[in-house]
Amino acid sequence: MTTSTFTTDAPPPAGATIPVVTAGVWRRGVALALDLIPLVTLWAFGVAALLDLGELPDTQWNPFDTLVDVVNHQPGAIAAPTLLLGLMLFAWPLLFQRFGRGTPGKRITGLALVNEHGRPLPGDRLALWCALRVLGLGLVLVGPLWALVDPQRRTPYDRIAGAWVVVAERSALPRA
Repeated sequence: MTTSTFTTDAPPPAGATIPVVTAGVWRRGVALALDLIPLVTLWAFGVAALLDLGELPDTQWNPFDTLVDVVNHQPGAIAAPTLLLGLMLFAWPLLFQRFGRGTPGKRITGLALVNEHGRPLPGDRLALWCALRVLGLGLVLVGPLWALVDPQRRTPYDRIAGAWVVVAERSALPRA
């Protein structure tokens, strides 16, 4: 956890700073894990609906080995579930951030996604953050790993989109 300041664009006084506490990597990880529980459940139902599992031979193997059998019998079967997961990882935070106060995981852990002024991200920057987050998670968790060594505990997609993940209850953020 790192303490930072934001410059406000709202009076009074002009140029004042807001003390904020940026979220630590572990707290962000817990929020992500909490978000993944319903997301992966919905994804699994979507994959079951997309794939025709009736053509598989009966097997005594565990679910992972059965998944390998699906990929071996239907090599193109991996593309649709991967695309579905990517779309869900993009849409989940986009919808919850845009129309709510953050994803369920962020709300439970007391985190907020804000811009440099402590306000919710505008739609275009939020969409950029969501898209880059999918890429950062898909590339062997490069975003969260980067945050481990970043002095402000920000990921590359946080920096590119101009986003800050902060501890909401300990930061003096303005009400939206």
